[in-house]
Amino acid sequence: MDTSWRPIIIELEMDYEVSASGQVRRRTTHQPLPGTINTCGYPVVTLTIQRGERKFPIHRLVARAFLGPCPEGLEVHPLDGVRTHSQNLRYVTRAENLRAGVETGTVSLFEPGEGNPSSKLSEAQVRNILALLRYSVRPGAIRQIQPGAA
Repeated sequence: MDTSWRPIIIELEMDYEVSASGQVRRRTTHQPLPGTINTCGYPVVTLTIQRGERKFPIHRLVARAFLGPCPEGLEVHPLDGVRTHSQNLRYVTRAENLRAGVETGTVSLFEPGEGNPSSKLSEAQVRNILALLRYSVRPGAIRQIQPGAA
């Protein structure tokens, strides 16, 4: 495994380094920085940049340090499709990234409306709400309607 470290260059600051395996540390103390997992499932690390703290996805830091800056219109993609892995990265188009996500099961493509398992309303309910709005029923009154209530 490659244990080389490269500087993280963000907004002309170079206080941090990243390894090919996704570890991030301070350049001066070599103290490793803890990471967390963001809401999308990617590891992130908090860096102090220009007197403010910002979270950065670790896979993007690794790609920038080892592959160079991301070309415009491309995204970072792990070849194995595992979001927590920061090795074996490449730059791909959005379409390639989505296609790979569907193939690995990290992205699901559901139909809009009732076909989506996250939908809260049926299409009939949406049509009824739109009709009520056309008749000047206040949105607050619509929100108070309970499903199944007469």
